[in-house]
Amino acid sequence: MKRLSLDILWSKGLALLLLALMPLALQAQAFDDDYSKRVIYYLADESLAGRAPATEGSRMAREFIVAEMERAGLQVELQGDEYINVIGKLKGLDTTSLIIVGAHYDHHGIRVVKGSSDTIPRIHPGADDNASGVAALLQLARAFGKSETPLKHTVLFCAWDGEERGMKGSYDFAQKRVANPEEVALYMNFDMVGRTKDPANPAVTFAWDGHCDNLVQLCRECAERIEQPFNVLYDKRMEYGKGGSDYAPFSALKIPFIAWMEDEMHADYHKPTDTPDKICWEKLRKTTELAYLILAEYLY
Repeated sequence: MKRLSLDILWSKGLALLLLALMPLALQAQAFDDDYSKRVIYYLADESLAGRAPATEGSRMAREFIVAEMERAGLQVELQGDEYINVIGKLKGLDTTSLIIVGAHYDHHGIRVVKGSSDTIPRIHPGADDNASGVAALLQLARAFGKSETPLKHTVLFCAWDGEERGMKGSYDFAQKRVANPEEVALYMNFDMVGRTKDPANPAVTFAWDGHCDNLVQLCRECAERIEQPFNVLYDKRMEYGKGGSDYAPFSALKIPFIAWMEDEMHADYHKPTDTPDKICWEKLRKTTELAYLILAEYLY
């Protein structure tokens, strides 16, 4: 028993020593659940009426995201005409090399519930789909925006419009603004990262460009530093340009991608019942922490 105790103390001591020697920027970040709650409860509020493109609710969501990005120290611009993306930039040492992080902010607005006998149009709040992804996006923008360590790459934090209508905003950006795909080192996407099958044992799906196995190896290494319980489900994607979320336009350009998504589709998908009270904050927080660690390996 004494020998076992010494072994445990030695292991903990070694882990603490290694953590102390690790650059601060590469250490796991403590993300604030209260901030994520503020983002999701606002975006899913009835006053935004489901954030359908070209509506007052969409404008309100966009203005909120712009304000949060500016508060985080990003240079912000709007891009697009019919579908309006919010683009926040953090300049890196190499301004010709990009990391792009994205999440769509639109949802289905007010409509009749598909597959239901209810003929009354209802607000679809889209808490998980995809206010949760926007929360992760803004958390990362805040974390890297306040970093005192210079970034190696320029980072674009992008809130996409029109995903629910066929990735309209992200396709527009990829076609008009990505002149040299080889200059984009990585695209990372967040879509429906707030719900999980078992909240006592949260999990997230890590889909990745199957032509870049270094991505899954990096994820496995970083995942070891996330407090348990937390499971990562690995989903290798081999076909360029295929997929139902905003990573597809970048995959079509053969840009390496990581896509965080649900571990299992829930019953509230695209329904008025996709509400903030059902979010698993632990799952969202740990997914964001893991994404941070992966991005930090690129940026520091």
